[in-house]
Amino acid sequence: MNKVLTETDQVIAESIVGNDLFLKKTMKDKLASIASIDIIIVDFTALADTDAEIMEAVESIRIMDYKVRFIFVMPYKAEGDPFLKECFYAGIYDLIISDQYLEISEQLAVCVTEGMRYKDALKYRDAAINDQPKEAAISRKTMIGIAGAGIRSGATHNSIVLGNFLRANNQMTAVLEYAQRPALQSVCEATGASFYNEGYFSLKGVDYYPECDRERLTAVAGRLYDYIIMDFGNYADADQILFNKCDVRIIISGSKPWELANLEEVFRSQEEEVLKKYHFCFLGTTNNRLQKEIIKHMEPLENIYFLEYNEDPLACDHFPEGFEILRDYLEPVKKEKKKKSLL
Repeated sequence: MNKVLTETDQVIAESIVGNDLFLKKTMKDKLASIASIDIIIVDFTALADTDAEIMEAVESIRIMDYKVRFIFVMPYKAEGDPFLKECFYAGIYDLIISDQYLEISEQLAVCVTEGMRYKDALKYRDAAINDQPKEAAISRKTMIGIAGAGIRSGATHNSIVLGNFLRANNQMTAVLEYAQRPALQSVCEATGASFYNEGYFSLKGVDYYPECDRERLTAVAGRLYDYIIMDFGNYADADQILFNKCDVRIIISGSKPWELANLEEVFRSQEEEVLKKYHFCFLGTTNNRLQKEIIKHMEPLENIYFLEYNEDPLACDHFPEGFEILRDYLEPVKKEKKKKSLL
């Protein structure tokens, strides 16, 4: 949101960032300062209020006769939701219900510069029973599991590069560390990144969550991400049940003989039908003969890739194999939409 506001020359008086925030309490605490504010943007994914409490917060501002305009970003709402009808009749027309990052950005730019009109919000006037409501946010996310065939095989390294690649393709992305040998905290310290209370830091638009557990995973899955990359570290130490629940499963291996030997642990632990759904990525070779030998050794498995080694993963978003690995989830044409985007 900050990027859109900067691009549209808006002055940000205050930014309140967090999860499980209470709009009603915040409006009460900030009542005096709101008099000088023109627009309040509310991201519903960060709120813990009920719909009724949100409308009470709005009314508390209007009672003071403040000329403030509300913009509601509600990716989990759908047309026909009674709350949207309530917003319409309350004169709140700046309603964004898309769950797509680019659409949210584009609509937000319109809302802050021009504002939605009565005719734009007419579609929300009639509440309807929706037989096919939006699925919960967690079901729409693509979960990517990355594990190394051995220790220091490059799982964290390539989780970072893949995260940058997805962000460069306009996808909201989080990297969760689910490894026994954590490394992300040291990345945060080395880069001087700010660590937020919600347990993450951000670099190049990607959010990183060090040392996660199941509870943290559940919390992050409820946030507005398109992709969640889980760094499982060494495959032998990983939660293989959780790894196999990921939509996309990637194994990282070196190409030297002793590195290839680490794959035997992967082969022993899973049935062939499971392994056929894995994507095996090899580092450290551009030798065509060696690549052919590896491909032959991996038969009948077919999802074989040879990755470039990038010395500085934080500075790299080059992961061309990503389009093939994510062929069922990511469309290359999305890059063209960037022409219309403000981000």
